[in-house]
Amino acid sequence: MKRHTVKLSAAVLSLLLIGACGPSNANPGAADTPATAQGARALNAPDPLVVAADRGRIAGDSTARTWVVIASDFQCPYCRQWHAESYKPLVDEYVRTGKVRVAFLNFPLGQHANAIPTANAAMCAGAQNRFWEYHDALFGAQAQWSAMA
Repeated sequence: MKRHTVKLSAAVLSLLLIGACGPSNANPGAADTPATAQGARALNAPDPLVVAADRGRIAGDSTARTWVVIASDFQCPYCRQWHAESYKPLVDEYVRTGKVRVAFLNFPLGQHANAIPTANAAMCAGAQNRFWEYHDALFGAQAQWSAMA
């Protein structure tokens, strides 16, 4: 299988955020109160971008009875170490074999200036069904972008 390397830059992060997480089909001039029952249902409906982003950060067979939940910070060097040493074996041995589902929870730490922007960008990638590729690229290139301010 051919492997593609993804290089991240501030421009890529910006474009992803602007393109994927910009306002959806919102109507800024619409009244706050809906005039019809259809409008009321629309207000209670979940945002499709949020639903897609949430689904994007879950991997594995939907029938797997066991879940692994990863709470991680993309800028944390220890989270990167765990990713480098344990993530691939977890996926290869358990996720791809259908034994486990894995979900990623963003846990940005306050001391990391780029933790929140990278978490947001990863969720935008998730809305495009690219969360895991972006996740791998963020950890793989952490040394290049983590010092950016």
